[in-house]
Amino acid sequence: MDAVPAYFCLIQYCPDPARYEAVNVGILLFCPSRSDFFLQSRVAPSNERVRRMFGKKSYSSEFVDRAKRAMVERIEAERRHIRTVEDLKAFAATRANEIRLSPPRLLATTDPKAELDRMFDEYVLDRRERPSTRRSSPRTIPALRKALTPLVRDLKVRTQYPHVIPIDGRTEVFPFAWGNGRLNLVAEQVFPREPDHAKARAKELVTDSQLLDSPPEGPGAVLQVVASIPPEVADAKTAIVAMFKQFHARLILETDIPNFVHEVEGQAHALPLP
Repeated sequence: MDAVPAYFCLIQYCPDPARYEAVNVGILLFCPSRSDFFLQSRVAPSNERVRRMFGKKSYSSEFVDRAKRAMVERIEAERRHIRTVEDLKAFAATRANEIRLSPPRLLATTDPKAELDRMFDEYVLDRRERPSTRRSSPRTIPALRKALTPLVRDLKVRTQYPHVIPIDGRTEVFPFAWGNGRLNLVAEQVFPREPDHAKARAKELVTDSQLLDSPPEGPGAVLQVVASIPPEVADAKTAIVAMFKQFHARLILETDIPNFVHEVEGQAHALPLP
């Protein structure tokens, strides 16, 4: 199944809107291209993340639980009225109390229900509540590292550059980064040898690209994904390339590394130390 556009909103607890401090307590996923207009939400089973961020004495757990239930009920009540992303934006804009919805964000998905489960685990659950599965560690692409070595030596490109993924809140360490008016971050990706896993990883990278490009506040960053796609997933390669193109995410295949490095050489300038 080809990836289709979908939109997600984070359900957030924000006790003091003037301070712009919020914690994720749920998530909503909307897929308008589906015939059933897929729209589902999930909320956290506990308030552990609220407690950790704001302190035990700063909130009422009963109040937060009631507010989360009320949000889910409101989403269900409005389901038949939400048919476009503009409808979803209008609905999110009306939720401006302590429990609110973030503006809709675009992503690619082949399975909205599985995507909702994955994003709920990653963005909402407290780490101690998450399933024990871990992402496999990404492998490096030697041709890229060799080609960028002169630019690293000239301090045009920095290595091991830490940056926070907006909304998610996790800090990723990117192998290479440079400036050209915007922050550019490189992700090296040797795709898994199983087609479904390769396409799932592509979706994660496309989502990260969207989050980095348009954060809720502050300047965005450009994610440059340099990829090696094993011959075993040649059939999935077309779908992966099309997914990145459809969602305006940058994908550089291993064969294009020389042209990519030439492009970086002509525009990169040094970044301050992170």
